[in-house]
Amino acid sequence: MNKPGRFISLFDKKYGLFYLIGGIVSLGVYLSVSSLYYRVGFPLDDAWIHQTYARNIAQGLGWTFMPGKTSGGSTSPLWTMLITLGYLFHIAPLIWNTFIGGLLLMGCILVMRSYLLKYCPPGLSNGLALLFLFEWHYVWAALSGMETMLSIALVTFLFFWLETEGDRGWQWGLFLGICVWVRPDLITLIIPIAGKLFLSKGWKGLQKHSLLPIIKKGLGLMFILSLLGLSYFWFNRTTSGSWLTTTFYAKQAEYASLRTIPYWIRYFNLLSLSWVGVGAILLPGFLVGIYQALRTSDWVTLAFAFWYFFYIGIYAMNLPVTYQHGRYVQPAMAVFYLIGLKGAVLCWGVFSKPSKWAWIVNSAWKSSIVLVGMIFYCLGAVAYAKDVAFIESQMVDTALWVKANVPSTTEIAVHDIGAMGYYGERDMVDLAGLINPSVIPFIRDEERLGEYLSQEEIEVLVCFPGWYPLLTAHRPILYQGYNRFGQESGLGPLTVYHWSSDKILSP
Repeated sequence: MNKPGRFISLFDKKYGLFYLIGGIVSLGVYLSVSSLYYRVGFPLDDAWIHQTYARNIAQGLGWTFMPGKTSGGSTSPLWTMLITLGYLFHIAPLIWNTFIGGLLLMGCILVMRSYLLKYCPPGLSNGLALLFLFEWHYVWAALSGMETMLSIALVTFLFFWLETEGDRGWQWGLFLGICVWVRPDLITLIIPIAGKLFLSKGWKGLQKHSLLPIIKKGLGLMFILSLLGLSYFWFNRTTSGSWLTTTFYAKQAEYASLRTIPYWIRYFNLLSLSWVGVGAILLPGFLVGIYQALRTSDWVTLAFAFWYFFYIGIYAMNLPVTYQHGRYVQPAMAVFYLIGLKGAVLCWGVFSKPSKWAWIVNSAWKSSIVLVGMIFYCLGAVAYAKDVAFIESQMVDTALWVKANVPSTTEIAVHDIGAMGYYGERDMVDLAGLINPSVIPFIRDEERLGEYLSQEEIEVLVCFPGWYPLLTAHRPILYQGYNRFGQESGLGPLTVYHWSSDKILSP
């Protein structure tokens, strides 16, 4: 259709202002709905973990969650360093994170537009890209305070890069190294890069050309990747005492019971998250896109499709959680959308012949994408507002109460630690194991946890009663979060309990 866009086309001034306004409106609606529903904030507690590390770094306290104690509770060191800039320039956390998330969202959409220009006219590519400024997963990720939107943008950029640029060596290694520092699971992006490097010319092409240039590029890639990858593992070793972040081991232990579910069910549950929203309408396009890639030996698309299924398979095997709108697999959704849009555009071209039925099929499909996309954008705004209300009413308000009413010398145990660490500003025992890895071996054993808390002379326990029914049974209640939002979670409101050294747990 069109000549593939190169990097310079990403910054087309003609459309820059147009997308900027669209992005502001898209994010602004979600923030407004959240403000009206309860108040603005972050939709998950983990965002406050990043904020606490970033604030402590900016204050010269080092890589610490609790001052004086180096720990490895931040899964994404590069994201933490990025939001540290906000503290250095004295910008409010929510404003700075919204700014970064908005830039990443608009950058991702501009890359998507340039990618689509290869397959459809400018008018259609602009319309589809604008629609994805309002894709609810993307907007939620941009406002989450987490590295999720950065991960989505990196995956989208790599797809565009491999489609439009020639073979690279050390540049790909540098890119992968950056990805590892954002999220270590993105090291799997070496799969599509290897597909581009070794398969893009096809078997006959490899026979005609010397393998020496490919080998040199591969060695350059691995050299740079090894330097950055080893530095990441060394960083974890010095901060947490293990080669990976403590979050990796803690989440594995916390949700171990989910791995008893048959693997195919876990896999399908994660796979189907891509179909919640406009993805359901793009599913036929995704299948057509893969079929067309097989026909034309489009190795980049095939390698990314393989990566999509492989990436979901990793999480189905190790961390099969679907909460928070599938944020762990949202980077893979970006590939599903790109291939799905490509396949849809190819189908529209097939049905472009002047006939009544072709016009009906094309119009119905395009209208469905717009309609479903906007419906789920609205539903996503409500979901985002509820997520924020839950975190603010339970985690943040409770942390503020503890700070105001519990002496700073009191020994407390907490699950979860994000907002409590940021607002409480005190030493604590982390029952989730992110900064206290010693609890990981018995993280779901309430009796052993109770013994551990007594040994640590804990005086106050902060947790959801539904998460620890035995630990919290008959404990004196000091404070409870706003009951309305707490009950919606099914865990009960976040509660502050008095904990004494005697063993109260009953068999």
